[in-house]
Amino acid sequence: MDEHLERAAITPSACKHGIADADIRHALKHYWALHYTKDPAVTMYIGPSMSKYSEEFLAEKLAAFEKWADEVKPEELKPLPFEDMGYIAKWINQFDHVNEAMAEAIGDALSRGFTWSQIGDLLGVSEQAARDKYSSYIPAQILS
Repeated sequence: MDEHLERAAITPSACKHGIADADIRHALKHYWALHYTKDPAVTMYIGPSMSKYSEEFLAEKLAAFEKWADEVKPEELKPLPFEDMGYIAKWINQFDHVNEAMAEAIGDALSRGFTWSQIGDLLGVSEQAARDKYSSYIPAQILS
């Protein structure tokens, strides 16, 4: 796991823009740009969403977040108590393990001839939603 993922803490203030936790973790894992704030302890990772937001919507959210990041005072940030962070980290870790297990099972199903459409039906989502969520976890030789 990358060092930035191991050290990253998603604070409640990061969630106030309506972005789901799963999207935040996905963007962090697949980030393509960084935004350093005035506080050296606070860095914004910019990456893709698992959801289908329009570019205009994302640009508005990014502009709002950059404005907030530039204006926030470090003393206004309220970290969660350590016990809460451990509890949350435990569930995030379990969530990651579930996603890895799902991706492994989906990769196995694909290698045995199942289609993304069938997998989407099983998951209760569209073919495209299943592909968007899990294809980055599937080895390239299975996808081809």
